[in-house]
Amino acid sequence: MNIHKFISKNISILFVLLIGVQTAFAQTAWYGTADSAWYTSDRLAVSYTIYTAEELAGLAELVNGGTTFRNKTITLGANIVLNDTNAQGGWMSWNSGTTSLRQWTPIGNSTNNFKGNFNGNGKVVMGLYISNNLDYQGLFGVAYEGSISNLGLACLYVKGGRHVGGVSGLNAMPTLSCTGLAGTALVGTAINTPTVTCSIGSFANSGWTNAPSWSNLSVGVYSVTVTGTCDGIIGLTASCGTLTVCTNCLIDSRDNKTYKTVVIGTQTWMAENLNYNASGSKCYDNADSNCVKYGRLYNWATAMYIDTTYNSSIYTASAKHKGVCPTGWHIPSNAEWTVLTNYTNYVMPTERT
Repeated sequence: MNIHKFISKNISILFVLLIGVQTAFAQTAWYGTADSAWYTSDRLAVSYTIYTAEELAGLAELVNGGTTFRNKTITLGANIVLNDTNAQGGWMSWNSGTTSLRQWTPIGNSTNNFKGNFNGNGKVVMGLYISNNLDYQGLFGVAYEGSISNLGLACLYVKGGRHVGGVSGLNAMPTLSCTGLAGTALVGTAINTPTVTCSIGSFANSGWTNAPSWSNLSVGVYSVTVTGTCDGIIGLTASCGTLTVCTNCLIDSRDNKTYKTVVIGTQTWMAENLNYNASGSKCYDNADSNCVKYGRLYNWATAMYIDTTYNSSIYTASAKHKGVCPTGWHIPSNAEWTVLTNYTNYVMPTERT
């Protein structure tokens, strides 16, 4: 069976059946009522078979009222006629102003999604007519958590707002993503809020969980999540990552690693060994876990960021020589070591003679 589908925002959607389906069924067209007794008489069943347009409308009424049908299967047991396809000049003449046709309410919406399995069983639904400006219009409105299979659709007219189709207006779950959260930052500073985007449509109604004050950071570890709406689908969430806000710390902008610092007298020192993966460095015993625990080992040339020939010769560094250190930091000079030892009253041991 081949069905051509034309979809565009705010315009008519027309399915044209080419081959293989009769233009009418012996079954009577839908009366416009809903019958849900097939479900309410046995709510604990895991599979149901429906045979009439009224029972199909009952499915729409149940789903739109909050019955998800998760882990349940609905099988179509007969061909369905929602409108006489010869009415009002024939279905090829139907348009937004056609009167006296039964308007279909889609199965599932942005609040209550169809989450079951609908097996069309090779049957065909004919005469579907929808004409409005609402979103998610089709035989099914929103079914991104369910499945629809083996279903034929023919001789129909569907007009709506966004996401208009024949079988389903929306059958792909919109996803929320959150990027751009800084890994580490200093207390009292400001950072940009993460960027939140939707896979379908636009994002709205943000709500942050475990987020800091973006303009004046406080000490802490923040595992940030965001909740919002994508294209009318509410309650979507995404993880933004973890932000560590620290005081007395160093953030290496080259790899975003964070190190504790300590103030001793008038000097600020790193309180942890550097673990920056510079060319010429290595982990103790060549084990990555040792780099995490102890920091990296650097030869003289790598540590000072000078030519490797100085690994075996003398090099006199200028004051505040940066070397392999992060921006704003430098290799301590002999004079700076002296200030530290004098402050701590540390006496270097003498060599035994």
